[in-house]
Amino acid sequence: MLWRVRDGARTQEDGEHDGRITRMGLSSEGQRLASASTDGTVRLWDVRMKSPDPIVITNGTSIWDVKFSPDSRWFVCSGSGSGQMRDARSGALIKSLPLNQFVTRVDVSPDGRRVVACGEEGRTIVWDTETGAPLFAPIESDRADYVQFSRDGRWRYAPQIAGRC
Repeated sequence: MLWRVRDGARTQEDGEHDGRITRMGLSSEGQRLASASTDGTVRLWDVRMKSPDPIVITNGTSIWDVKFSPDSRWFVCSGSGSGQMRDARSGALIKSLPLNQFVTRVDVSPDGRRVVACGEEGRTIVWDTETGAPLFAPIESDRADYVQFSRDGRWRYAPQIAGRC
């Protein structure tokens, strides 16, 4: 469901998720909204339209995270076994970023050149967005629930469970 901030009017009624919404991402230019859900879908909305039918994308049984690239041309979503880079207008798959476990969180570097993802079994991988290739060997640890690039893109943050780094 979407509401306008200025007056609280409801603007979305169609295309609602069947499961709980886990994350929402807004494109940098403010024209696209992606909502991720436990129903296994990402719904891509054009927020300028009064009652749009969203583009529906699936990536497994549950999707926990979604982030837009800095230029808003693509987004990345989590899911079963891989992250996926998708076109922000059509939802078409651009690249699959394999993690080989359920992906809990994703992030895009501030320059859009890298994507990081972590999984429920503790694997974290950073990929080059141009080639889709991992930039170095996977980092293995306890369960990883969160990753984020620093604002300058030089570091990534991944808190660890049970004190392991």
